[in-house]
Amino acid sequence: ARVGSTTITLGELRDAAVYRAKVLDRQIAFTKEQLYDYQSQNVGTQDAYGFLIQYVQQQLQQLQSERLQLGYSSALLEELIQDRLIRQEVTRRGGSVTTADIDAEIRRQYQPTPEPTATIDSTAAITGTTGLTSTDTIATATPTQTPGPTATPIPEDAWKANLAQTLAAYEIAEADFRRFTIEPSVWRTRLQDMLGATVPTTAEQVRARHILVATEDEARDIVNVLSQGSTTFEELAAA
Repeated sequence: ARVGSTTITLGELRDAAVYRAKVLDRQIAFTKEQLYDYQSQNVGTQDAYGFLIQYVQQQLQQLQSERLQLGYSSALLEELIQDRLIRQEVTRRGGSVTTADIDAEIRRQYQPTPEPTATIDSTAAITGTTGLTSTDTIATATPTQTPGPTATPIPEDAWKANLAQTLAAYEIAEADFRRFTIEPSVWRTRLQDMLGATVPTTAEQVRARHILVATEDEARDIVNVLSQGSTTFEELAAA
């Protein structure tokens, strides 16, 4: 397919189809496992998982349908054409996507978010009151500021392990993952950002008012009266 000054070759379409087939096959397998788990847990629970089972079944049917049509539908080619058009438009507007941009998006998706860990103040002391008389002085503890939860440190390269786990689960190469999943997403986001920057934040507003009359002659008479300035629109509307 010819897209502007570039061409989507049969080899590119074949590579995209093979990659998509691998991803869909693994998604179907994962969804089947999830469905089996819900069905097993649903036994003897008066259909407590009924809604989840129905939801997962719908997901499975959608995935299976997409997989079945992969070799017969033009949807994948149209998707590749759209991606190529997006790249061309970003370039025309002076933008680009670099390897560093793709790396940053992978880190953003796969770097875990630190989870706060609660800390307990163990310095507080409890004073017993056994044997005290009414004349004794009871020492009271002074409240201390208890530190809030602190984030558990996460290595900066933790995303690498998560990415490797995903690649292994789907049995795909990192180069293909970057090419067919991450890179198109980054180009699409770049164009959205560029378009968003051109959309005005304010716009002219117009208030339209009208007076209903029976004939065109009456309407012309009203226009003539208004043009003379002897009365206002509101006065004529109320008449």
